Amino acid sequence: MKKVIICECTQYNPQLLEKKLNAGMALLGGWDKFVAPGMKVLLKVNLIGPKSPETAAITHPELVR
Repeated sequence: MKKVIICECTQYNPQLLEKKLNAGMALLGGWDKFVAPGMKVLLKVNLIGPKSPETAAITHPELVR
């Protein structure tokens, strides 16, 4: 069975996003379980069309900044 972690994030400021992302990864076993030093990571964002971040239809730009 696959695990999915959902963390509420009420603001899109870089410090809070990093905190929530790290908290979610900790619940999955930590970054070290998935990413070794020197590895490259691709973050797949949702860009379905010309939508504003507030619509929640696309990945918010602050997450990938």
